[in-house]
Amino acid sequence: MLLEAWGLFPFLEKPRGVTVSGEVGLTKPDERIYRLHADTFGLTPATTLFIDDSAKNVEGAKGAGWNAVLFTGADRLAEDFREHGVM
Repeated sequence: MLLEAWGLFPFLEKPRGVTVSGEVGLTKPDERIYRLHADTFGLTPATTLFIDDSAKNVEGAKGAGWNAVLFTGADRLAEDFREHGVM
């Protein structure tokens, strides 16, 4: 299913890695985990879009300078993508 999604939405290939909270000793919504992830994978927070279904995590990402949206459903997410120039 993931490969099919990548075919339909090429931007899904853009994530550059995973930060595992148990390995780094930080958890969302601590702003430091977002900063660490950005630094580790060479991301620019102001041009990165974070999506989560937890309002606290979205606020943590925003506090770290990321663009962030609350996932509430596919229709809204498609709109969020358009608003952020992803599609």
